[in-house]
Amino acid sequence: MVNKEVKRKIIVFILAAAFIANLFISEISNYKSYSFYLKGISTIFLLLVSFIDYKFNKDEKNVLIQIDKKRLAKILLLFLLIPCLSLIYSSNSEFGLIKIVYLLISTLPSSIIFAYLLTTINKKRLDEFLISIISIGILFGLTSLIISPFKRLQQLILLNLQGGAT
Repeated sequence: MVNKEVKRKIIVFILAAAFIANLFISEISNYKSYSFYLKGISTIFLLLVSFIDYKFNKDEKNVLIQIDKKRLAKILLLFLLIPCLSLIYSSNSEFGLIKIVYLLISTLPSSIIFAYLLTTINKKRLDEFLISIISIGILFGLTSLIISPFKRLQQLILLNLQGGAT
């Protein structure tokens, strides 16, 4: 049986990975249905992992930062309402509506989870989160080196070594 400390570290690692993935996926700017689905799936996964994290750590009391949660909610609401209002007033209301839906699907949940992370951070969680982010960066870096997505760069290097020009 896996002890509680190991479970907590695994949950923090998955939460960090889901949060980072959601941030990257939310930056997809095309308006195809697959990007809509991808954003929705990553947001649902992030919310699910955050809910599991909340249930698992709800008894943690020693937070590093004391934040007025009502004030933070007002700031987040203002942060999201201003873009929504400007998009509604757009001359292309259909495009504005699509942007609002994307904002609500990807930016709002990420902002809420970021606020949750801020209000529940303690020294142990901060260390685990940073270790998770570094581990994820190393994992993605090694994966990209193994998969070798830089084919064009390799071709240019080979051409230069062979004395050819591009």
